Parts: sequence; C-alpha cells; structure tokens
Amino acid sequence: SLAMTVLESGRLHNWQVEIVGSDFSLQALATARRGVYGQSSFRQTEPARLSRFFRTLTGRWEVLDEVRRLCRFTRCNLAAADWGTVGGPFDAIFCRNVLIYFDRAARAALVSRLAERLTPGGYLFLGHSEALVDKSAPLHLTHLGREIVYTKTVS
Repeated sequence: SLAMTVLESGRLHNWQVEIVGSDFSLQALATARRGVYGQSSFRQTEPARLSRFFRTLTGRWEVLDEVRRLCRFTRCNLAAADWGTVGGPFDAIFCRNVLIYFDRAARAALVSRLAERLTPGGYLFLGHSEALVDKSAPLHLTHLGREIVYTKTVS
C-alpha cells in the first residue's frame, strides 16, 4: 500500500525510495515476496487501484514489478537487540498496532531502537491506540494532518 501511494503521488519520482517490510513470520514474508493475493485481500481497495497496480491470475491478483521494485522484505524480531538486515536510517517508520503486544520495559526498548533508525526529523507512525509513555527516546509529538505521529528531535 505504501509503494502504491508513493507511485500515485508522483511527488517522489526523483527520490530514492525503498520500503522495507519486516516480520518475524517466514510465512508472512514469503507471501509478501510472492506478491500474489486472493480477492478477500482487496475488500477496501478501489477498482482503479487494483487494475493499476496488479495483474490478474486465475482468481488471484499479482503485484506489478513497478510496485515490487520499491519494496524489500526482511525477517526481524522486534524484541531482539540486533536487527541486522533491516537497515536504516529511515525517513519514516510505520509500526502500527505492534507496541500493544509488549510490556512497558520492552516497549521502551523497542521505541529507542526505532528512534535510533530514524533520520533527524524522521517520523514514527504508531497505531491510534498507542502512545509513548516513556519519554526517554528523542521523539516529540507532532500533528500531521489528522494523524498524531512522533518526530525524531533534530539536534
């Protein structure tokens, strides 16, 4: 979805864009890399977007190479200290509805690691029900339109 939004915007065509998707599940990563989905994956997808970014297979939809080129998928255990293949620094990190699965100490450690991977001025997007309770990370609350996000402090 992020890659499609970038392509639709037309604003970042001169930028070097790499979207890194991470998961601990090898099955989820294999599905993402394959880029083939059933109709149930598109319940809220506009038909124009579907026809623009996917080709039809027998009862399934495959992501076009134009979208694939922007994406890389890697395994990551967010609870571990070493995120070897994830990379960074990033201008934006989307970690939506993940913090709710961690206790307070693990949440603070995760947020610190996420902040380390952000460029100064970079954005951390969390889920609507998630908020930073531990203020030790160099992040401050920012309103971006209707969204509440966190921005890495510029030193």
